[in-house]
Amino acid sequence: LTDRPPPIIRQGPSNQTLAVDNVALLKCQASGDPIPSISWLKDGVSLLGKDPRMSLQELGSLQIKNIKVEDSIVLLVHVFSSMQTLTTTLFSLSGQ
Repeated sequence: LTDRPPPIIRQGPSNQTLAVDNVALLKCQASGDPIPSISWLKDGVSLLGKDPRMSLQELGSLQIKNIKVEDSIVLLVHVFSSMQTLTTTLFSLSGQ
């Protein structure tokens, strides 16, 4: 078993305040060996597959279409690989 460094978040999401009905693109890019996976969580539960407005984009970014005031949330980006886990990056999205 070889020691490998944990995944690195190369670009993390930033807090955003957007007008209602806009599209939010929450960027996240990570690197590591093996290549890490990126999950988007709210209250410990994955966002994907629960709302058709939300989709995982290329390289792990999250897109939310037609944001609503009730989309004002704090999310957690979870980056992990088969060898290491790195959970990081809390941020907020506000619809107004």
